[in-house]
Amino acid sequence: MSSTLPICCYEFDSFRLDASRSLLWRDGEPVPLTPKTFETLLLLVREAGRVLRKEEFIARIWPDCYVEERNLTQHIFTLRKALGEGANDHRYIVTVPGQGYRFVAQVRELVEMDAATASQSTGDRRRPDEHAASIIHAELPSHTTRHTRNAEAFQAYIRGRYFWNKRTAEGLHKAIEYFGQAIALDPSYALAFVGLADAHNLLAGHGGLHPQDTFPQAKTAAERALELDDSLAEAYASLAFVSYRFDWNWKDSERYFKQAMAMNPAYATAHHWYGESLAAAGRFDDSLAELGRAQELDPLSLPINTDLGQSLYFARRYEDAARQLEKTLEMDDRFPRALIVLGAVYERQGRHMEAIETSGKAVKLSPANPLAISGLGHARALAGQHHEARRIVSDLQRLATNRYVSAYNIAAVYAGLGESDAALDQLEQAAVNSDVWLVWLKCDPRFDLLRADPRFVALLRRVNL
Repeated sequence: MSSTLPICCYEFDSFRLDASRSLLWRDGEPVPLTPKTFETLLLLVREAGRVLRKEEFIARIWPDCYVEERNLTQHIFTLRKALGEGANDHRYIVTVPGQGYRFVAQVRELVEMDAATASQSTGDRRRPDEHAASIIHAELPSHTTRHTRNAEAFQAYIRGRYFWNKRTAEGLHKAIEYFGQAIALDPSYALAFVGLADAHNLLAGHGGLHPQDTFPQAKTAAERALELDDSLAEAYASLAFVSYRFDWNWKDSERYFKQAMAMNPAYATAHHWYGESLAAAGRFDDSLAELGRAQELDPLSLPINTDLGQSLYFARRYEDAARQLEKTLEMDDRFPRALIVLGAVYERQGRHMEAIETSGKAVKLSPANPLAISGLGHARALAGQHHEARRIVSDLQRLATNRYVSAYNIAAVYAGLGESDAALDQLEQAAVNSDVWLVWLKCDPRFDLLRADPRFVALLRRVNL
C-alpha cells in the first residue's frame, strides 16, 4: 500500500481514534472528549513510543496562547480516566519524570482510500461509483459484520450514539434516524442494529411512547444483530434490558447480562444496565460494584454517572448520592436526568426548596418530559404545596391525552400528597401497561408509605420482585 495515502485512523487495543473527525470510540461506543483533550491524545498516539516533553505539548496544542503546565496535567488525568487506566495501571500513557509523557501501547495505522483506489487494491471488479468511501486496514482484512467498512455508515452510527446518550425524546428519535441511515448504507452492520435496539429500549422511558410500541421493536433489532453476528456482546445486553424492563423476566435478564460481560468485559453499557437491574432487585452492594465498573470504563458518561447516583439514592445513601450527582452536574449542569434524581435526593434530605429549584430546572430544560414534571410535583407535595402538586397531576393527565404518560409518574405525585388509594390505582394501571418505571417499585423511597398495603405487595409479585 502506498505510503502517500493519508492516515485516517489509529487503533490500539479496543480503541479507535479518528483523526479526521476528532472521534474516539471503544468497542463501537463513542468516548466523549473535549477538543483539547482529544488533541492531546492524538499527539501522543501519533508519536507513540517517543517521549514528548511538556513544552512540546504546550507549543503544539496551545500555539497561540499562554497556558500553565497544570492544564496539560489535567488533560492527561482526564485521558487516563477515559482510557480506563487506574492509579497504578499506566498501560497507555507513561509519565517520564522530569521530561514528559510517552504513549506505550502498540498502535495500528489505518488509511482512507477513495472508491477507485479501494477497488484496485482489493481486486474488486465493481465500478468505483458502486462503492462508498471506505476505511481499510493496511493489511486489508476481511469484512466483519460487527463493524463496517462504509465510512458514511460508521459516521451515521457514531452520530446516533451521540444523540442516544442525551437521554431525551428528541435525542432518541434523532438517534433512530441515524441508526436507520447506517443500516440503509450497510444492511449487514450489526452494531447499527444494536444502536436501533438501544434507542427503542429507552423510548418508553424518555420518549413518550407506550412500552408496547417500543420494546418489541428493540427485541427485533437486537435479534437481527445476533443473526448477523452471534458473538456480539452488545446485542445480548440489549436483550437483557428488554427482559427485565418489559418482560419482568429477571432470570433471563441476568443470563443475558452475564453473557454480554463474559464476551466483552470492557463493554460499559452492559455493566451499567446490569447495575441498574441489581438496584431494582434491592441488591445494592452488587449494583454499586457494577455501576462503579461502568464508570471506570466510561468515566465521562453522564448517564452512567447519574445512575450511579440513583443507585445510591435507592440504597438510602442520600449524602453519597447528592455528592455523586453534584459531581455529575459539574460536567454538564444542563443534563435533565441528573437534575431529576438530585431533586429526589434533596427531598429525602429535607432540603425542600432546593428540591423544587432543582426539579424545576429539569422541567425547564425538558418541558414535555413526564418524569421531570412528576419529580417537580412530588417535590412540591412534600414541601406542603399541595395545590401546586395537584395542578401538576392535572398537567400530566392533560398531557396523557396526546401522548403516552407513565401512570407510575402520576402515582409518585399522589404518593407525595399522601393519597395512597389514588397512587395504587395509578400503579396498577402502570402494571397493565408493562410500564418501564415499575421495576423500581421495590426500592423507590417515594412509595415507602404504601409498602404494607396488600395491593402494593400484589404489585411487587406481578413485577416478579
